Amino acid sequence: MQDSLTFVSQVEEAIPVVCQLLGSKALTDVQESINFFVSGFEAGVTSCLVGIRRMLSLIRSKEQTIKTAVVDAYKRIYLSPKGANGRCVAYHYVLIYLHCVRKKTSRTLSILT
Repeated sequence: MQDSLTFVSQVEEAIPVVCQLLGSKALTDVQESINFFVSGFEAGVTSCLVGIRRMLSLIRSKEQTIKTAVVDAYKRIYLSPKGANGRCVAYHYVLIYLHCVRKKTSRTLSILT
């Protein structure tokens, strides 16, 4: 049990470093970072949400391989989840819904002002 707790704490400590690797110039660093966050999310590590959100900005990358990796990651997470953690998937759908509502609300407010 202690080994499991140590492993989880080490994974959570690695998340900020892996987030920095998302901005690396080396394609393999970026691809491995994306895989890390997807695998962590599928395993139920909710702290990986930080990296999953930051991956979205990579969709504007000049490198086609990075764009493809991000699209595939989001498909894997949201459209065909493999993880046994259904609560995390439902949580993400709620976050997406709230994000859309906020955007619509802010757009409506900007039109009114």
